[in-house]
Amino acid sequence: MRVSNVSLSATEKDVQEFFSFSGDIECIEMDSADEWSQIAYVTFKDPRVADTALLLLGASIVDLSVMITPAPDYQIPPHAALIPTMDVEKDTTASSESAVQKAEDVLRKLSSGDEGSAILKSRYVFTGASLVTGAFNKVAKAATDVGSKTKEKVAAVQHQNKEGTGE
Repeated sequence: MRVSNVSLSATEKDVQEFFSFSGDIECIEMDSADEWSQIAYVTFKDPRVADTALLLLGASIVDLSVMITPAPDYQIPPHAALIPTMDVEKDTTASSESAVQKAEDVLRKLSSGDEGSAILKSRYVFTGASLVTGAFNKVAKAATDVGSKTKEKVAAVQHQNKEGTGE
């Protein structure tokens, strides 16, 4: 993912925290864009989570709203720092972890008190939850609209069929 308009005061850790709820991050590379911002390239271990990361478009990292676009031609440079996946319970590097296990670990932390409060108060968690909620609301509205239009079309066809048969 190419993340532009990243605040100059944002660190690699800020970018990692921002995208951590989208999926496991393999690599983050940050580079100066201009005198006001920088560009970050975020590579996920599973490319399928990029769609989730795109939902964060327009959210803020530190003090600027970021632009997020796919970067299919981006190659991780040899000097880029790879980010290890941390096992939440043992605090050791883990080669793989299922999404279900990760969700369970997050829920355990949320229910454990202090750490849960800190996670819930994170502006990145709040922003991500707001964006996901907004996306679900848009999908629900679209589904309702499609259902209504389908009912209207079915009723119109039934009405035409009744007129055609003389009923």
